Amino acid sequence: MRHFNKSKTNLLFACTICNRSYKKTNFPLADETKRSIDTHDISKEEPLIINPSTESPSNYIVYNQHIMQPRIINGQESLKGKYTIELFKLNDRNVIVEERRALYESYNSAIGKKTYCRTIVIENRIT
Repeated sequence: MRHFNKSKTNLLFACTICNRSYKKTNFPLADETKRSIDTHDISKEEPLIINPSTESPSNYIVYNQHIMQPRIINGQESLKGKYTIELFKLNDRNVIVEERRALYESYNSAIGKKTYCRTIVIENRIT
């Protein structure tokens, strides 16, 4: 069994809830038979959760308003996006869903005002 729990390369900033309540010791792979028992050779592993220190979450996850969904890649849902959303319950925890809803509404409100102001400026130039 690997002992990454003490490895510096395994440490990421995470909130206590995500780390202790959801991820715990879970580290899903696309093919469990390729799980490395040697911490020095993990090249054949294909992790199913996003590593935000080396990958952009937006490559695997998109927002439908304030709800996270796996990005469609080559006609298929991104497995990394799907597993990350499910493992951390990113659409099931009311606190974070409501925070995203508020941000989404605030953003739309700001964009709407900005678009409205831009339209007035452009119209004023034309007339």
